[in-house]
Amino acid sequence: MLTASTLPRRFRSSVDWDWLRAAPESTREKISHRERKRLRDWLLQSAMSAVSHNESFRQSHHYYTTRATNLLKKMQSLTVIACKLLRIIFMIFKKGIRFDPEKMMRDIIYPTLQEAVA
Repeated sequence: MLTASTLPRRFRSSVDWDWLRAAPESTREKISHRERKRLRDWLLQSAMSAVSHNESFRQSHHYYTTRATNLLKKMQSLTVIACKLLRIIFMIFKKGIRFDPEKMMRDIIYPTLQEAVA
């Protein structure tokens, strides 16, 4: 792991080590602004397109924006979907599998009617 002690002495004071620390719980639904702006924009645009053209992503977006606990705003929901889309694309390239919307929907635990009544 990269630490201050592993760097040569001349670089130790000039490196900002804040980026190595874990993000607090309240900021984990954000995409860091340290990343490339165009890449971030492309990811959000692809998430918007996925929500508008794919039924499973539309259901996920609806669930994230209307659930009772931990309600997300629309852009936060699109950020979560963009990260999910990126993970799906990575696994398609890595393992050569096809996209399965049913498997994606199994990741979300929907409350049953009995839990809603109780």
